[in-house]
Amino acid sequence: MPSSTSRYRDWVDKRNDPLDRKQIAYAALDAYEEIANRDLIQLDDLTPIITAAKSQYMTVWDVGTVFLVRLAETHIAAQGAMLEIMDSPKAKERLHLIWALTARLPEDFRMNIIRKAISDRAKRVRTIAAAKADLFGFKELLLELEAQRDRESDDDVRNTLQFHIVMLRSGYILERDADGNPCLSVRTKNGWTSPRITQEDIDQGRLGSKIEEMQTKDY
Repeated sequence: MPSSTSRYRDWVDKRNDPLDRKQIAYAALDAYEEIANRDLIQLDDLTPIITAAKSQYMTVWDVGTVFLVRLAETHIAAQGAMLEIMDSPKAKERLHLIWALTARLPEDFRMNIIRKAISDRAKRVRTIAAAKADLFGFKELLLELEAQRDRESDDDVRNTLQFHIVMLRSGYILERDADGNPCLSVRTKNGWTSPRITQEDIDQGRLGSKIEEMQTKDY
């Protein structure tokens, strides 16, 4: 049994969910254990995992999306299942899936999913798509992000898109707060951080080293 499924079983065991709900997660884990080491899998093999991934309950969809994505790293059938979920009429299914994307997936596949999600009809999906494009360093998607920002009707989403566009271009944002103090945001290996910075740091030429330190630091 893969150790990763053991950890997830322990996690599901401890969750305060009804047994019938947990059983969907367990079925997904069973299916993953059965097919994880196969050279070839079929779409039907993924049914319990897909069912879990499309659940409305966090304990279940977390298990489903994690292990569907894991299989999609090397299996076309799992990639196809992910694309089908991204065509789902239910926004939460699309949101949970794009949230689960990892750098271990093939780059072209990730990029295609994010490109589609940038203009998704659900604003949460659009914002997570922008964040993933930024996190993965997909500068190829800048034109799509800028186009969506320019036509965006939701102010919060527009601001989020702008944040990730600037981050994707330069890797950091330097702004001023209401009192004129510098505020620095930096994209790291695993997300974003806002380290403390002073005007003296800027005046003394320490901005670049501060940014480099944050970008290379393991969190």
